Amino acid sequence: MILPLLNLKNAHLFMISTYNTISFSSFEKYGKDTDEKREEFKSEINKRAKEQVNYLDFWSRLATDNVRDKLLKSQNGVPTPVWDNHNAPDGWPDRFGHRNGKPDYTPVREFFGRIGKYHPYQYGYGAYAYIFAAPQPMDSVYFVMTDLISDFGTSAFTHETTHVNDRMVYYGGHWHRQGTDLEAFAQGMLQTPDKSTTNGEYGALGINMAYHRPNDGNQWYNPDPDKLQTRDQIDRYMKNYNEAMMMLDYAEAVLPKVKGDNSKWFKKIDREIRRPIDREIRRPMDRNKLSAPHQWDKVRDLTDAERTTMVY
Repeated sequence: MILPLLNLKNAHLFMISTYNTISFSSFEKYGKDTDEKREEFKSEINKRAKEQVNYLDFWSRLATDNVRDKLLKSQNGVPTPVWDNHNAPDGWPDRFGHRNGKPDYTPVREFFGRIGKYHPYQYGYGAYAYIFAAPQPMDSVYFVMTDLISDFGTSAFTHETTHVNDRMVYYGGHWHRQGTDLEAFAQGMLQTPDKSTTNGEYGALGINMAYHRPNDGNQWYNPDPDKLQTRDQIDRYMKNYNEAMMMLDYAEAVLPKVKGDNSKWFKKIDREIRRPIDREIRRPMDRNKLSAPHQWDKVRDLTDAERTTMVY
């Protein structure tokens, strides 16, 4: 792999290296064909790299002591390679970098094709993990319809690396429970949800292990994974999360349809903005500042109109 890297002529590659993975992609894949565009795009690469590290650091705090060190490398003894797709602006090339009637795609011609790491387009595949049963320890991750450097790319990264690491780390060194589908945890709980696409599982059970999101009152998940610093904190959060879900489900099932006065059952929570200490100074509420530290939640009784509103 080193020799092709040293002999690049026209391709512009970049890599994201963590203690568990090493991701390969190119600026050409994202249409960054000038030095100015490539320099500007580096901030987006760094953002996604930080999200990958957030996710792995979260797992280093969550993993049990007997397997935590296995996050430092895969079963193959090296970081798991993650290969971005070849869906460049002028189309997906063949394994030699050729595209009908269009210039060759230099990243494949000069690097990915030469080292045997070209992978073709496969309809319906966002990304997939390439793993083997023991004792063969090879593993890798391939992105197809999903772009690695994107909001959903980070979510897909957490999904596919779960398929790799759940054999070694995520279950305390144990394998899947017999009869459990491989997606039961990768998609059912351990994929960090993203709302940029319907494939991101936003709204499903889950926990945010990667993104730094604004605590604006609209989040379904913990907005900042760095706030959960120990296994006990993570355990307490997830237990309370699930207990709250079950309590609401129970309440919805057993509470009768409220007729008449809703105030027996409900109160209203309004988002308010903090005002100056001097109450004589008044300022209009800026809805764009309804986030910490400007915003606070006010619990109040229902108005007369709200008391008689039908609840379904």
